[in-house]
Amino acid sequence: MKIVFDETYKPNMKIINFTDVVENLANTKQEELTSLSFSQNNPLLKALSDVEMPDSVIFIGDSAFKYCSNLKNVKFSTNLKQIHNFAFAASGVEELDLPNSLNFIGSAAFALCKHLKKIEVPGGISSVNDYMFKGCVNLKKVVLKEGITKISAHSFENCKNLEEIYFPSSLTFIDSKAFKGCKNIKKVVYGSRVFAGKEIKMLLKGNIDEAANEII
Repeated sequence: MKIVFDETYKPNMKIINFTDVVENLANTKQEELTSLSFSQNNPLLKALSDVEMPDSVIFIGDSAFKYCSNLKNVKFSTNLKQIHNFAFAASGVEELDLPNSLNFIGSAAFALCKHLKKIEVPGGISSVNDYMFKGCVNLKKVVLKEGITKISAHSFENCKNLEEIYFPSSLTFIDSKAFKGCKNIKKVVYGSRVFAGKEIKMLLKGNIDEAANEII
């Protein structure tokens, strides 16, 4: 089912535990809560600092936590399948422990998360979609897990402090604009190969084979 929070529900609340929300808002059993979506005008979201969701949640909708600038901590459902477009864009998240159950993360889902410093993306999603982490200016380390095959345009654009990237051997495509504006990258590991210098530039421009041949 889909739960929509409106502006009448506990506007001064700073921590959402979805078990409590289900009991107070929808009279729905925790195991029946499967999808999360929110009213964009809800003042609750502006004060929100922590989210804990039950393992019954499998879907987070478009813009669900967009502009939640005080949201620091999120405990995801271990059965979560999909996070949709702009779901956490411009939020205050500092750490993300994304579950391995994920098979889709939408465009700009974590764009402009300026407090995010490290991210591990599970391999089940196969593609890092466009603008997913654009403008995460304090992001320093990215780990993409085995199973991911594609990095789309602008995925990490203007991640100005990004220094370290780990690509899986399953990766076969990097869009030439995926890392636009990322000028401080010092280390890239692709499978078992370590790239440096001009090879990094070649690789991040999408010239995977050419860059690999440079270090053979």
